Amino acid sequence: MQLYSEGDLTSHFQINQMIKSTLTIALLIGTFLTSLSQSAGFSNSLTSYANWSIANQDAVWQKAFSSSTKEKEVLKNSLIVFLKKNDNIRHIDERNFKITADLVKLKVDYKKYGGSARYTSPVFVNGLWTGKIAIQLLDNTYVTRVEQVSFDVERKGLNAGEGINGLNDGRGQWNALLLNKDKKSFKDGRRLDMDLLNKVLIDIFDLKK
Repeated sequence: MQLYSEGDLTSHFQINQMIKSTLTIALLIGTFLTSLSQSAGFSNSLTSYANWSIANQDAVWQKAFSSSTKEKEVLKNSLIVFLKKNDNIRHIDERNFKITADLVKLKVDYKKYGGSARYTSPVFVNGLWTGKIAIQLLDNTYVTRVEQVSFDVERKGLNAGEGINGLNDGRGQWNALLLNKDKKSFKDGRRLDMDLLNKVLIDIFDLKK
């Protein structure tokens, strides 16, 4: 017994071909949009930005600075003198051409970098910053790394009951503010904050300035 006519079979075949073609086109469009968003910097997996990267679930800032000084001993001494002039850098130590120190009670001059009290995050408007510093000296270069960054926001900068991302006392780790729940990528909405602290740290550690 013939269940389908030749015309019915042809029609079913054509419909199946149309469905396959539609799915193929949809897949190609999806792949293109994903590639376009990543190339435009809108990837959901932002793992590095403005000298910030992620190491052991911590937001780490690292930048290599060039120097005209060729001798590491001279560069080391120049850096130590330079760092000692900054009241926010304490406990400076050096061993085997590696300088370590603490960043303490840094008050960010956010207006210097184009910020305003209305649009700048409270962590910069009223916050005091701390962190661990490590500087490795190389030939004509020194690589500066800042990690374990934290902030302490003065209560006058917060309204009653207000906190920062759930940090009700205004204190917290920088990585808690920046990282997504997976601790493997940065929050895309924190780029401005990362940009600002990046500029601050460059100014602090650039020997040429």
